[in-house]
Amino acid sequence: LGRLDTRVEVASGDEFEDLANSFNQMAGQLGRQFDTLAMRYELTLALSRGGGASVSLQPCLAILARHLDLLAIGVWTRDGDTLTRAACAGSAPETIPAAEHLAVGSGEIGRIAAEGRPCANLALAPDSVHRLSGHPLRDGERTFGVLAALGARPLDSFALASLASETEVLLAEHDPDM
Repeated sequence: LGRLDTRVEVASGDEFEDLANSFNQMAGQLGRQFDTLAMRYELTLALSRGGGASVSLQPCLAILARHLDLLAIGVWTRDGDTLTRAACAGSAPETIPAAEHLAVGSGEIGRIAAEGRPCANLALAPDSVHRLSGHPLRDGERTFGVLAALGARPLDSFALASLASETEVLLAEHDPDM
């Protein structure tokens, strides 16, 4: 496939430097696209094993955590005024700031469920390098859960919305009562 992380360094101030910069940008974009394809392939394999949302969710979150370099990623489902963690994965899943059960409106994850609005790259403390991002899982107007991720780098809000959308589909297909 090639070494798409290799960069060409040219500091000539002419069209060769422009060409090198264009090449480096193209290689970076191709690398990100290949990473995304590999992640989608792994997700497809995990989903094809079947077993319903409760079985598929954990390996899918582990794949996302690994590819997106997340400390933790989790899904909480809503039952009335309570959120229950359905799955959590990552290199440090204990760092995500939410209990297994929490009240809707309690903490950042509970607030996302209560307000039905996403939260992107929230610093958990003034000196913290970790960023919490979360997105409501919706079925029409109803919020039935929350997808939340904790990372050392900011998570793109478009990527977060895309992950939430795919999680909604997974849960709806495998658990129609969600």
